[in-house]
Amino acid sequence: MLAGLAAVVVFFIVGALTAGMGVKHIVTRRRIRQWPKAKGTMLEAKLSSGESMSQDEDGEWESSSWFGIAVRFRYEVAGVSYVSTTLSPKPFQTNDAREADLRMKKYRAGSEVEVLYDAKDPKTAYLESPMSGGAIVLLILGSVFLVASLGTMAIMLASS
Repeated sequence: MLAGLAAVVVFFIVGALTAGMGVKHIVTRRRIRQWPKAKGTMLEAKLSSGESMSQDEDGEWESSSWFGIAVRFRYEVAGVSYVSTTLSPKPFQTNDAREADLRMKKYRAGSEVEVLYDAKDPKTAYLESPMSGGAIVLLILGSVFLVASLGTMAIMLASS
């Protein structure tokens, strides 16, 4: 009984930490989306790419391509000009060349962009604050662990 209860407590803690990480990411992204906005100008955007190696479930090595975007933009807040190189809170990276090309088209040099900036620290700014699918997965997975551990704990306590 005691070993089972200890396992349930471990599942509860893992669930709480996992769900908490998901909530933290979701809240941070929502908060950034509420930051003030300024008009900015794209100075440059570059597509970067590379190869990464990983092992599949059979132990075979596989190569896959990745693509990222590096940006540089200028914006002004309260008469002070800033230059930033941060596209979003989490660096953009994809394995899909078409997705990277579509993103690049949004950020042509000389084009006007909407900049989200931190009013308390205007040098902190992003062009995007997309919701991460990973954050939602963490929240759901953590919630499943929490509900399962609480249900199991209730059943264990009721049967003792």
